[in-house]
Amino acid sequence: MLATCLALAVLSAGPAAGEPPAFAALAGQLGARTSLERDRAQQALARLGPGILPNLRPLAFSPDPEVRRRARALADQLER
Repeated sequence: MLATCLALAVLSAGPAAGEPPAFAALAGQLGARTSLERDRAQQALARLGPGILPNLRPLAFSPDPEVRRRARALADQLER
């Protein structure tokens, strides 16, 4: 439920300035119900590259522990 609320908040806010169009949808899927959906979203976000870091960093403080963990792991990966 919390992941759904986060996804809705991210999606309803619309893309932030400089945010790739797919970012909001993929970010919302980091808290998806199945691990397959979460894995696919994380991989797709990684393919967007380091340019998403400014938009990704706030997700590292998500109330959803799965979103937090994946956002932090992805940020670490993109910063290398």
